[in-house]
Amino acid sequence: TTPLTTLRKNFKSILIYIFKFIPELYLLFKLFRKLKPDLVHVSGGSWQIKGLLAGRLAGLKVIWHLNDTQAPKSLKLIFSLLQNHAHAFITAGYRVKEYYLANENCKPIFKISAPVDCSAFNPSLIKSIHSDDVKRIITVTNINPLKGLEIFLKVAEILNHKTDKLLEFRIVGPVYNSQKKYFEKLKNIKKELNLKNVIFVGAVQDIRIELANSDIYVCT
Repeated sequence: TTPLTTLRKNFKSILIYIFKFIPELYLLFKLFRKLKPDLVHVSGGSWQIKGLLAGRLAGLKVIWHLNDTQAPKSLKLIFSLLQNHAHAFITAGYRVKEYYLANENCKPIFKISAPVDCSAFNPSLIKSIHSDDVKRIITVTNINPLKGLEIFLKVAEILNHKTDKLLEFRIVGPVYNSQKKYFEKLKNIKKELNLKNVIFVGAVQDIRIELANSDIYVCT
């Protein structure tokens, strides 16, 4: 493996990323020249430009895999300046294509959704243990403004006033350091709306257990 610096949303990380950019680009270039692959698959999104540049410098064909629908204006501008250097694109969905490649008419674009091994989620593999007296409503995501969690909290408030049934709303997923401020905002909303039956579960080892012990899945 070749160590590569990740671009993060703080000034120190950005400086380190810029400082190491050329050396890491050269490492990738040397690796590609040694391996002589037929194709370089640039994974991880629009900001992963080292693989693209190193691949092209090595004289290789490059396919760029895009998977998000929101990027800082600076990164989207860099993408637009470099996208012509890719030979083709993969998008994780139609919205991704619309966001990045709405005007792309020359290069091949393949839509490949994120895969799921359905056999691993067979209900017979996980035992349901929660009480039928409580209806569990769940969403699974890392804590992120893109995930519409304010909507999930609003749904909880509405349903709490609409029914006398015992409800439990579970938000399952990790809180990354870059999203702690947003997490505090969500906790403040929960407090303001008096949502005592909303639980931030955090990250779990086996999501199947959470799913098997829930009644309704909500994607906001």
